[in-house]
Amino acid sequence: MATFTVALIGVIAVVLGFSQLKFGGFIRLMLNVFFVLGAFLILVVIDELIGSLLADFFIEGFIVFWIFTRIQLSQWDHWRICSNCQSPCKVREEKKKSQVTS
Repeated sequence: MATFTVALIGVIAVVLGFSQLKFGGFIRLMLNVFFVLGAFLILVVIDELIGSLLADFFIEGFIVFWIFTRIQLSQWDHWRICSNCQSPCKVREEKKKSQVTS
């Protein structure tokens, strides 16, 4: 029962980590910490329950997938904010130039 509770805490922490785009500052930092701890807890519980190196690699593959998913979500969020911004900046001008030449 204790391993189920730890696994559930890990899953909730990972899900909360994915919601970090909605927040800023210290809350965002804490949600990022929860993501890392949650992934670690899931890995530990699976290792405890199954004890297989193959299962560990499988879970690590999921964790890498989750990390790449978060990177993509962060890039999408940055693009969304940047494209709606009305302030002049060099970054947007460079992007427009590169899109015209492509």
